[in-house]
Amino acid sequence: MNKILNNILEAVGGTPVIRLNRLPGPEDAEVLVKFEGLNAGGSVKSRTALSLIESAEAEGLIRPGYSILTECTTGNQGIGIAFVSAVKGYHAVIAVPEHYGVERVKLMRAYGARVIITPVGKDQTETILNCRKACEELKARYPDRVFWLQQYRNIANPKIHRQRTAAEILYQTDGKLDAFVHAIGTGGTLGGVSALLKAAIPNIKIYCAEPYEGALEAAGRRGLHRQQGIGDGIPSRFLDRSLIDGFLTVTDEEAYETARKLASQEGILAGVSSGCSVHAALQVARQLGKGKRVLTICADTGERYLEGDLWQYEPEWDLP
Repeated sequence: MNKILNNILEAVGGTPVIRLNRLPGPEDAEVLVKFEGLNAGGSVKSRTALSLIESAEAEGLIRPGYSILTECTTGNQGIGIAFVSAVKGYHAVIAVPEHYGVERVKLMRAYGARVIITPVGKDQTETILNCRKACEELKARYPDRVFWLQQYRNIANPKIHRQRTAAEILYQTDGKLDAFVHAIGTGGTLGGVSALLKAAIPNIKIYCAEPYEGALEAAGRRGLHRQQGIGDGIPSRFLDRSLIDGFLTVTDEEAYETARKLASQEGILAGVSSGCSVHAALQVARQLGKGKRVLTICADTGERYLEGDLWQYEPEWDLP
């Protein structure tokens, strides 16, 4: 790394892989987490946002100072787009369902983005479609200026995770991995990382984790749930099911409990989707047993959940 970066976007990526010491059992496989809460911009979505925007730039589809970038998001992708847009000089308009965290909306606005709050639907699919409709209406209103980044469809999403995130994982682990586990939202991270890991480590097992109520890929469920950023109720275009060895479902309570244990027992303050991923990784670690190695990704920092109910609990210990 250069001693002085030209801008903060040069700090995107290069996040650490950390061994969990207290959550796995003594007979479980080793569990590693790649902690994207230490990424510039605060989440794994900084990688995706940079890729989406730079791909559009390379194709001559947008230009700073004129183009308005829009996206439908449950939070982190919107923050990532606002973050990158602030550096590059784009206007950002982000659509967010109304039941998602206020911290995320505040962060988008802090980076200079406009935010459109959209209504919750009868299920997760309708909620996301309401959000996407706001992007469509903005595009129809300003067709020459608005560029919809389309994280659910844009191949630049999984591409960056195949080229960089997975490459970092292979380097940091020396290619010694028995399983990769990750929760699915758009499927960009899971799809991109899985493609390279399967090619580089043919015997590796890949597992997809989903919220129980919104387990679309595993069970066709589209229910509302409290695990922000995953289980969006939209089938992933980036998930190659031939690469997936198994699906795991995680209840809201399990995701919340694991996120809290990550903070209180491992010192890793991460969000609810990370609780889902780590809970699933711990299940796989128990199945594989001692001598094996499992890796998952903690997608963001838990500081984005301070005003919600994730951290509204009393630690379970008393003074002597």
